[in-house]
Amino acid sequence: MQLQHSDSKVQQADFILPPNLSAWFNAPAGRFSHAPSGVDIENPDYLVTWDIHRTQEERTDGQHEWWDWVPNMQTPSAGQDTAKTH
Repeated sequence: MQLQHSDSKVQQADFILPPNLSAWFNAPAGRFSHAPSGVDIENPDYLVTWDIHRTQEERTDGQHEWWDWVPNMQTPSAGQDTAKTH
């Protein structure tokens, strides 16, 4: 998939997700922003969340590090107040 940056001059980045569909949920309408990266999305089709765990120690020799992607199958609550009230 391609990530859209809020600055139209920045080239769209490709981002690859594992092919497990259990982490995909229909997204509510709205605007979703990630300020540090500049990714800005309006009315996305889906929300996808993953828990990512390192499976190999950090290497100093330049070799690739390995990661385990575990689908987060809890329905996302973007834009909703999830705090409990008493």
